[in-house]
Amino acid sequence: MLCVWFVTCAPAFADSNGEALFKAQCNVCHTVEKGGEKRQGPNLWAILGRTVGSIDGFPYSNGLKEADWTWTSERMDQWLANPHSVFSDTYMLYAQKDPGVRGQIISYLETKTD
Repeated sequence: MLCVWFVTCAPAFADSNGEALFKAQCNVCHTVEKGGEKRQGPNLWAILGRTVGSIDGFPYSNGLKEADWTWTSERMDQWLANPHSVFSDTYMLYAQKDPGVRGQIISYLETKTD
């Protein structure tokens, strides 16, 4: 089963916070709790500052496995806007066109670290 979300705008979420947006748009494929399970996507605890494609045993695409950089807020914003523009062979099909929604999700992810 693939996690598929194509979002061009999210008026129903316009006043939501990052946690609510994450739960509505990301949680079906990703967990964000420390030590959380892998789903169709990897666990995102402490994703910002982590090396791309670095969770042992997760079946990343070749591009993600071979990447040699870490996730930053800026890279995450590019990724969430259009994952295939970052790695053409990615399995992730979610794309969030609204920069405000992306920003709220990224702000929430920034809180998920030690």
